[in-house]
Amino acid sequence: MLKKLLRNSKKKKNIQLNVKKPDGSYRLVQDLREVNKRTRSRYPVVPNPYTLLSKVPPQHQWFSVVDLKDAFWACPLAKESRDIFAFEWEDPKTGRKQQLRWTKLPQGFTESPNLFGQALEKILQAFSTPPGIQIIQYVDDLLLSGEDEVREATIKLLNFLGEKGLRVSKGKLQFVEPEVKYLGHLISKGSRRLNPERIAGILSLPPPSSKREIRKLLGLLGYCRLWIEGYTQAVKFLYEKLTEGDNIKWTKEDDDKLEKLKLKLASIPALSLPSLEKPFHLYVNVEKGVAHGVLVQEWGGVKRPVAYLSKMLDPVSHGWPVCIQAIAATAILVEESRKLTFGGKLIVCTPHAVRNVLNQKAEKWLTDSRMLKYEAILIDCHPGFSEFFKAF
Repeated sequence: MLKKLLRNSKKKKNIQLNVKKPDGSYRLVQDLREVNKRTRSRYPVVPNPYTLLSKVPPQHQWFSVVDLKDAFWACPLAKESRDIFAFEWEDPKTGRKQQLRWTKLPQGFTESPNLFGQALEKILQAFSTPPGIQIIQYVDDLLLSGEDEVREATIKLLNFLGEKGLRVSKGKLQFVEPEVKYLGHLISKGSRRLNPERIAGILSLPPPSSKREIRKLLGLLGYCRLWIEGYTQAVKFLYEKLTEGDNIKWTKEDDDKLEKLKLKLASIPALSLPSLEKPFHLYVNVEKGVAHGVLVQEWGGVKRPVAYLSKMLDPVSHGWPVCIQAIAATAILVEESRKLTFGGKLIVCTPHAVRNVLNQKAEKWLTDSRMLKYEAILIDCHPGFSEFFKAF
């Protein structure tokens, strides 16, 4: 296999083969950071996990997850690009050194996920998906779901991938199960939960001691934001820490806020998978310059959360009356909810009659550009969306 992946090279310069990890050990992958800096990135077409799982029909009860092995190596690298990825390798037995270069898409290259994802998407277009079966792709991870005949569909997909020269990781294959792990989530019939291992990893983190650690913590928490009610307000103190000097000052008050945030994370609920056949209800409120909302759907007479939404209003809006802030909050959260509803009917519930306020009182406070923006969202609803508002 290595003969197909690597060829001898005569380039004058090499790229370091090992990447040093934070703990001082080395990751056996080519260090392509300098190449990545000089690469003009394409617009990413990798799906957003934030919205991707909303495409899983809630009535599906059987799932398979297929993880492709060494997926990037299925994509050939253009001959004129191969010298860019040259490196030196020493045979541990003979001590002989030689310069090699990749003939396939290398790991560690910033564009590899994007390029492979597009290639796999094109390959999957030739797969005849059986009726009632849903296939979701995220780079080299595939989720297959359905109500029935999922076993036959999974076998058919595995054979198809093999015929295309793609290898599947047997150890990571989840074959026709009622609950599977996918992209850090646990997916089951009508429900998605965060993987407890992901939650435990965040809960075990000590208080951050640098801005880098704060950014890392915010990145981990951001992945969980749909599950955390009042997320924006809860993490506000962390963003404020980033505006301090080089040395952050972590106080007892910060400790208390972090522990409160961890308690929220430890008790987060499962979220319902959305159904486009049912209307969505979006409950909106605004408090202390933050837009809060919960997107729900009714199942068996009970409204179940699909997502908790929250966004900070911009500084200009902080001086507005609450009823005008409610317009901004509603517009922001309607836009956010559209990422999850995919054109489904949306019923927006607010403590203010935002359309009436927008028509009668907003001109005094809003610029023409803001008026046009909010009217486009709240009055001139986008075709395909059926939205109406009621106060609660």
